[in-house]
Amino acid sequence: MKAPFWDHVEELRKTLLRCLFSIGVGFLLCLLAYKPLLHFLIQPLQSSQWTETSIVRKKLTNSTQQDQVVHLTPDMMVAPSFANESIKQNASTYVVPAGQSIVIDIVQNGSKLILTSPLEGISTVVKLSFWFGLAGSSPLWIWYILRFISPALSINKQRLLLKAFFLTIALFGLGVYVAYRLTIPLANAYFMHFNQGLGINLWSLSSYLEYTIILMLGNGLAFEGGAILLLLVQGGVISQNTMRKYRRHAIVGIFLLSAILTPPDVLSQILLAVPLICFYELAILYANWLDLKNKNEEKIAFDN
Repeated sequence: MKAPFWDHVEELRKTLLRCLFSIGVGFLLCLLAYKPLLHFLIQPLQSSQWTETSIVRKKLTNSTQQDQVVHLTPDMMVAPSFANESIKQNASTYVVPAGQSIVIDIVQNGSKLILTSPLEGISTVVKLSFWFGLAGSSPLWIWYILRFISPALSINKQRLLLKAFFLTIALFGLGVYVAYRLTIPLANAYFMHFNQGLGINLWSLSSYLEYTIILMLGNGLAFEGGAILLLLVQGGVISQNTMRKYRRHAIVGIFLLSAILTPPDVLSQILLAVPLICFYELAILYANWLDLKNKNEEKIAFDN
């Protein structure tokens, strides 16, 4: 009895080490590629309705005894009322005589996230790398866990577990995609518009990324609920009669969940609730198909 037990303990230790190693590798890879990850997460903010343009005006005075040349970058332009004090050579070059001034307008487009503490930047990058490393390596470490517990299951349950693995990964990815393309841009636009009546919108990098990751994970887990429901149907835990009986309760619960995981506008709640309701109806159809299949098999067995 002791040998098999300690063999299981040793195998569990190896499984945990493999899981930790895969998470660590994912964390390091995300840490090395944090700039593309930041750009990926900030993109919904830049593509939302928050498109601010700010103009910074600077006055440059030539305090020397000689003419000075000023080269303008594409985001700079000379203020029209002050252009006569300088000599324009071309579209981006001006000569400012001694003792004269030139006024330059610097155009800044897009949203700006701020850092409110010296360590906020690096701490945000570390947390971002950890969560993306954990999520990105999840297919690998979940596979290690399933491989550890699969010997204790029957062949049919192993096949069911394998289907569940791929189904949950696919639905989680679909939920994250819906959040990235629909929920997060709508949330950004809603909160930006709502906050404009209360104060200046200055969002910190850490708070924006935290709420973005929460929305992505929330949508991914919500979509995984469809996979769990299908597994319960497959295992015979829930029947189609039960799901039909509590359909209204389920729809109300789905809208409550959507209200929690999305901003308080109706459109984003509907965009999350409709796919979940479709998953529920799909589970009913799947349960009905299983019942018909089982009845046909029983009829064939009875005839034989």
